[in-house]
Amino acid sequence: MSRNLCATECQQCGSRVKITGPSYKYNYCDSWSVLLADAECEICGTQYSAWTGPTSDHMDRDINRDLVERGFYDLSYRSTFNDEPGDDDIPAKQISVFRLVIVDGRAHVLEDDL
Repeated sequence: MSRNLCATECQQCGSRVKITGPSYKYNYCDSWSVLLADAECEICGTQYSAWTGPTSDHMDRDINRDLVERGFYDLSYRSTFNDEPGDDDIPAKQISVFRLVIVDGRAHVLEDDL
């Protein structure tokens, strides 16, 4: 189990996650802290904690890019603060993802149940 998902997109449907609340400092076991903000998927409503600030002074290039583009650089499920969702983190009972593939001018719809 990990504290973070190493992702900035929804892990349930692949859609965009947006910040829905102000940043706050989260102290983990008195050994480190991180700035978090409540966030949710714009499509399926899955609940996350968005990592909005560094855990140290060292930040790599990808973290800086994601902070500028999205306002956060990582996600955790909100109720568990790790990579495994709690019962209230995923409100949708079933999520279907459709992909449109066009081959030689003909559209094909592919469906994946998650």
